[in-house]
Amino acid sequence: MTRLTKQAFMGLMVSACLAGVTVLAEEATNLPNPRMVKDRPLKVAYMRNTLAWASGIRPFIQMHIEAAKRNWQFTYVTDIENVPKQRDAMDSVIDQNVDAIIVDNFQIHQFPDLVLKAREKGIGVYCLDTPIVPGVLAETTLPNGIFSAEMAYWGVDKLQGKGGFALIGWELTDWGVQRTFPIQILMQKCFPDIKFLAYQTPNQEKYTDDAFAIASAWMQKFGKKLNWIHTPFDGIAMPVARAVEQAGFTRKDCMVTGIDAGVEACQMIKEGAPLAATYGQFFEAYAHYICEVIDQVQVKGILPATAGSIVPVGGVLRFRGMLVDEHNVPKEGQTAYELHNYDGLDPNDPNAWVNWYKQVNVKPYAYNYAKTGK
Repeated sequence: MTRLTKQAFMGLMVSACLAGVTVLAEEATNLPNPRMVKDRPLKVAYMRNTLAWASGIRPFIQMHIEAAKRNWQFTYVTDIENVPKQRDAMDSVIDQNVDAIIVDNFQIHQFPDLVLKAREKGIGVYCLDTPIVPGVLAETTLPNGIFSAEMAYWGVDKLQGKGGFALIGWELTDWGVQRTFPIQILMQKCFPDIKFLAYQTPNQEKYTDDAFAIASAWMQKFGKKLNWIHTPFDGIAMPVARAVEQAGFTRKDCMVTGIDAGVEACQMIKEGAPLAATYGQFFEAYAHYICEVIDQVQVKGILPATAGSIVPVGGVLRFRGMLVDEHNVPKEGQTAYELHNYDGLDPNDPNAWVNWYKQVNVKPYAYNYAKTGK
């Protein structure tokens, strides 16, 4: 047998992967439409990788509100972060023959065959903050590259155009790549008086500990030459901020930024910790509008990207968030709906979806800060 060079082997592997994607895409065009349900409650399964952060808790709460308001039979599977467990969980949900599956922050590109399996059984598959693969009907998410660029300009203005910058990246997911490289390119290429000092990605399995260690090493190496560390989400931003503080530096010396705007991160901003800003995603809107899509497709019979559908041709509904710093950090008791201006709806309208929680007696996500004495 002829021995393959590394380049030839990689070429064959890439070709095989592309061929597999092409086959899956072709199969997806021949799938049956998801089953319509009008004479009984819709059976919906929600799957989320982890509830450790606001990015998990907030859509999870909203899903309960949506299911109660819509009279859906609702089941969920959470806290399954590695791919084998995610695959097993989705396979199990398919075997339960639910009507619709919502996949939230899964590495679904690792098991596109299960999407096709579900669709072939008449089950609708929808993504929340998870990139579409063939067979997925719609996704709701954030334009991650725009957030990344917006944070770059915010930070450069804070530094008045001069200073040292370091970036903790996240290259394991599509959304992580989109959050990482726009700000990296801007900071490296577009601001001549910004010094790009370091870049590193943490270990996926222990990213909080790893992020703390990375930031601690940077503070020891660069000291006051490092004025800003940007991170891909608050689950990394918070340990990085603690590392900066434990190294003896303040927000004025080195600020930290992230994304998600959960209560813990916002409390750090309020109290003057090195965590100076975060980007608030409208997770409740992600959950609400993917449920609207399910209702359109499997109750009303309106397929995505057809007349009357809220889903655009590309299948992705993107929702802008808002940058949160010391000037607009949520007040005590404020709801996430209020932070996002009630989705432009009348906050006093009892029928507006941002008020549904009052009708179904489910507490919404609110900024109830811990009492720390600061």
